[in-house]
Amino acid sequence: MARKQKKQKKDRPIPKDGFLWCYYLLGNHLFRFFGFNLLTLFCCATVILFPAGISAACRACAMLLRGRSGLFWEEYRDEFKSNFLKKLGYWSMMILMPLGIGVWTNILGFSAAVTEGTICVLLFLSAILQAYWFNLIVLVDLPMSTNLKNAVLLMILEWKTTLALGGLLALILVATYLFYPYSLAVLFFLLLSVMILCVCQQCQRIFARRGLLLSKEAEAAQTAQQKG
Repeated sequence: MARKQKKQKKDRPIPKDGFLWCYYLLGNHLFRFFGFNLLTLFCCATVILFPAGISAACRACAMLLRGRSGLFWEEYRDEFKSNFLKKLGYWSMMILMPLGIGVWTNILGFSAAVTEGTICVLLFLSAILQAYWFNLIVLVDLPMSTNLKNAVLLMILEWKTTLALGGLLALILVATYLFYPYSLAVLFFLLLSVMILCVCQQCQRIFARRGLLLSKEAEAAQTAQQKG
């Protein structure tokens, strides 16, 4: 009976899209995701490395999702070093603008509750915008400013995905708070890398539908040409 179940499991087709594909990748690259999660947490904790670390994480996950797992760490390293200061500047702008608007609400005489609420809402929206932008800059060969404009447009036009990304982020934040301190163990070992993988999968699906992505073959040829 056990042998029959194992055989049926082997005979199942490998998923090529959706969250089942993410689950399949997670199961087959579990220890890689452990290391990847710790490295990304370190980049987030140092703040100045945040944009480089997240963009590198998105690029590495993109390679997994597009069936090029052998380039995982190589792509991570190359993306981490690429346009370090430029990414830091754009990311700082996306963080400082919500904070600046919050300060202005305080100057205009609004209560502390309104100011704090405004900052929280705007930072939450900024996090969703960053999800689009980081994936655009690692997958679409356009200037960062153009990718930022595209991220704003996609955030509006793809409102269903925007709501889904917002729901995912809210769920993670609430679950982390409710199950603290036990949730820290999950965050430490796996949560961040899994979240980035799922967000990348959703963004790639949108980019492909909008005609923003090269085919896998064309991208592989372009990468080989750049490295050659």
